[in-house]
Amino acid sequence: MSAIPQTMKAAVTHGADEVRIEEIPVPAYEPDQILVKVAACGICGTDTHILAGHMRPAWPPYYPFIQGHEWCGTVAAIGSGARTSLREGDRVIMEPTVGCGACATCIRGDYHLCEDAGKPGGGYKLLGHTSDGSFSEYGVAPPNNLHKMPDAMGWEDAVIVNQVVIALHALDRGRVEPADRVGIVGPGLLGLAVLQLAKVLGASRTYITGRGYRLDIAR
Repeated sequence: MSAIPQTMKAAVTHGADEVRIEEIPVPAYEPDQILVKVAACGICGTDTHILAGHMRPAWPPYYPFIQGHEWCGTVAAIGSGARTSLREGDRVIMEPTVGCGACATCIRGDYHLCEDAGKPGGGYKLLGHTSDGSFSEYGVAPPNNLHKMPDAMGWEDAVIVNQVVIALHALDRGRVEPADRVGIVGPGLLGLAVLQLAKVLGASRTYITGRGYRLDIAR
């Protein structure tokens, strides 16, 4: 890896509908964290609501703030105490939910239901929502939130993995099996992902509600 610069460019949100491209310091990483050079970051519907100020004061909890929670990139540096098999130069996808790691739900693996969620000063974080994300050239994440990419996967595919996994989880929770019929409310990104995955799983029929060009895509 090349030397890590002192500064980077970032899209910084200063208030509702107020974003500036700024030169700011590359984020510091703790001994148990990993610094990633961001290659791509998606923009989802939640980002537009956060930008408009519709989710305040929870998302974001402060200004200035860096959004971006669907990102991938290359490992630039690894903290001295990080427990990981990743190496500098590895290509990774970031998972945005960071649990406290100590509550009952985190221990059983349901860290997205962390009991610290919403508690000021707790261990729960949602990168790009409650703490800075990566509409920037570099980002920081714990080792458990970084997943090594397959060699054949490109950056544009990697940025939608979070959404596809959510859709797959929904179908898994619904116990969808071959020949089942699947109903989907709304042809947003997640709805369209569920539609495609339901077909892959062998659903006999899929029904989706909605309107406009996204419904045309679903057809």
